Amino acid sequence: MLRFSELMEKEVISCIDGSRLGFVDDLFIEQETGRITGLIVPECGRSPFQFKRGEEHCVDWCDIEKMGEDVILVRKSTSCTPRQRRRPAK
Repeated sequence: MLRFSELMEKEVISCIDGSRLGFVDDLFIEQETGRITGLIVPECGRSPFQFKRGEEHCVDWCDIEKMGEDVILVRKSTSCTPRQRRRPAK
């Protein structure tokens, strides 16, 4: 069993090009089943504890190759364009 706080301490690294994507900031969770479907990783160099939201990498759960003690290896390249996080409509 893994806690979200432990997941946030892991660095996400691309298996494709060895680049560092950053640290886990948030999760995508399927509402109907409660299953985790992906990870949200802020743009490299930003701390997940900063309040300002910027660009982020979205990693599908199926793209995770291996989860170790300190890192998560994923099949994603930094050449993938990060997306801008949208704020929910009020």
